[in-house]
Amino acid sequence: MVRNLMIQKSHSNNRFIISLLSLVAFIILILIFALVLKNNYEVVEKGRLLEYSSGFVYKVRLFDKFTLIVEPECHNVRDVFTSFLLYGLAFISLTYALLIAKITKCKWDNKYFKMFVTLFFGMSYLGFDEILGIHESIGHNMVFLMELPFIKRPDDAIIVSYLIPVSGFLYYFRRELLSNRTSLWVLAGAVFFLSVATLADVFTFKIPVEEISEIIASLCLITAFLLLGLNYLNNIIEHKSRTSAI
Repeated sequence: MVRNLMIQKSHSNNRFIISLLSLVAFIILILIFALVLKNNYEVVEKGRLLEYSSGFVYKVRLFDKFTLIVEPECHNVRDVFTSFLLYGLAFISLTYALLIAKITKCKWDNKYFKMFVTLFFGMSYLGFDEILGIHESIGHNMVFLMELPFIKRPDDAIIVSYLIPVSGFLYYFRRELLSNRTSLWVLAGAVFFLSVATLADVFTFKIPVEEISEIIASLCLITAFLLLGLNYLNNIIEHKSRTSAI
């Protein structure tokens, strides 16, 4: 029995080390790619170049072979504020993941650890997306997406596609998300306002519905996962206290 537990612990630690090394290697590859890209691009044109949008964009030539339309960095106060909220949630998620790994020593066997690690990467990406306009840049180079029903801009289809990983996250971690009633209600509010923001991005409104909804949704997400993480850590500490008392 003890030997089996030691073997399982060893396998868990090995998976964690392999995952950590893979993450480090991935980050190094991204940095190398960014460095190579920095020295092999040229802005050939800039201005209002798109028929479906009056926004300012860059036409960039990569490696003297590929031409892409790129969205400039966003300096809108609301978008920058939303991105900082998303970075804040990413930091909170990473903190919880490290605390759970330290306290439980289960690492990848613990679904709460997996959830907060996944949340860290997801929120980090969305924070970058909010500032750099990643989904807009992808959409600008996939104009054929405008042929889809209800799609007026190609980046609208990219936004809608984000619902696929979000749905997968909600389904895979459904038991963890349902474990605390208060955080569940707050999370439901976040999902509602994210849905409003998605619809506002697809359809045009006279007031900044999308930006306001994104800010409220980000605040709801931070509150929900703060409560969820605190509740889980509190349960772990209480369980350890009862076990040690016995």
